[in-house]
Amino acid sequence: MRKVLPLAISGILMVFVGGYMILRPDDFLSVVISILGLYIVFDGIRSIVSLVRYRTFFSSAVRTMAIIKAVLNTVIGVMIIVLAFANPSIILDIVVYIAGAAFLLTAVINFIDCLVLSQADVGYGTLGLESVISFIASIMLFAFPGFIGSVIMTLFAAIILAAGAVMVYAAIMRYVAGKDENTAL
Repeated sequence: MRKVLPLAISGILMVFVGGYMILRPDDFLSVVISILGLYIVFDGIRSIVSLVRYRTFFSSAVRTMAIIKAVLNTVIGVMIIVLAFANPSIILDIVVYIAGAAFLLTAVINFIDCLVLSQADVGYGTLGLESVISFIASIMLFAFPGFIGSVIMTLFAAIILAAGAVMVYAAIMRYVAGKDENTAL
């Protein structure tokens, strides 16, 4: 029973979180992003406290950089918290746009690599295909950020929900198997 209970509780929590993500994705996103914002604010404040406490060990350049980092962290953290409750879907869109920019950058770099390698008469294998796929992925992410974001959230929620259900099932099976062993003695 001692080994079964943590597994069952973890599974039930995962089922709850996955279901909540599916039913209320904006609320879930607000909470998660707010926690991230609180962490960033806490990190900024912690940096200031550490800087004040150990200021004699740091040069003025290091102190200046630490102050800038701490102030930026605090301001960004507060902005994230406010944005999370004002409009949580915009943060998901921002993440999708960043991913789209990364795919576009990958496509451009891969295309340039293909040109350079072809001029040097060196085979570039699947680099051209990777460039095209990255470019298409970036176009899709830029064209449909809300849809892609919600699909990703739904898939992630379904994975968490299914993993939680499997954990609960495993806990039940382990409990039943343990009862059978105890009755056999």
